[in-house]
Amino acid sequence: MKLTIRSLTRAVDWAGAFLLVATGCVVFVDVLNRNIFGFFLPWAGEFAGYLMVWFAFVAGASAVARREHLRIEYLQAVLPPRRALALRVIEQVAAVVFYVFLAFYGFQFALLSLGRQAVTLRFSMFVPTVALAVGGALMAILEAANLASDLKAIVRAAKPTQVPAPAQEMPSAAKPASGRADGGR
Repeated sequence: MKLTIRSLTRAVDWAGAFLLVATGCVVFVDVLNRNIFGFFLPWAGEFAGYLMVWFAFVAGASAVARREHLRIEYLQAVLPPRRALALRVIEQVAAVVFYVFLAFYGFQFALLSLGRQAVTLRFSMFVPTVALAVGGALMAILEAANLASDLKAIVRAAKPTQVPAPAQEMPSAAKPASGRADGGR
């Protein structure tokens, strides 16, 4: 299982890197053509936009795999370790449910786009819109793997990976000089 998730994560990383480089190349060639050679590629902006949509969802899956999505960690930092872990598990379950909904409804949206064509590229709009479904499915799988890892850690009574450290004590410069709450008055 770990090897499969690791392979999936590596594939997602490579796909994201490819999409980012491809987007940059398309935009660079378009800018070069417009400003130096005096002509433009009518499809370049549209194609770059579709590549960016795919990149956003693939990169989102990569962030999920590494537990790097934005989250507010203050509450986890001030709770005792077992409660912080329980909160994180609840958060992960909610995220998996959300990603499954994103995949399901993203696919429904993509199916609605089957009959429509892109303006300049003239291919089915299914191609750019199915990125929602693919990204949602990848994020659901990778978050479920993170959840399984944390649940195993709970069962073994071991600390899970990357649990935020407890809240730091206030720096001495912020404390009153006298040590009294009223500042020594």
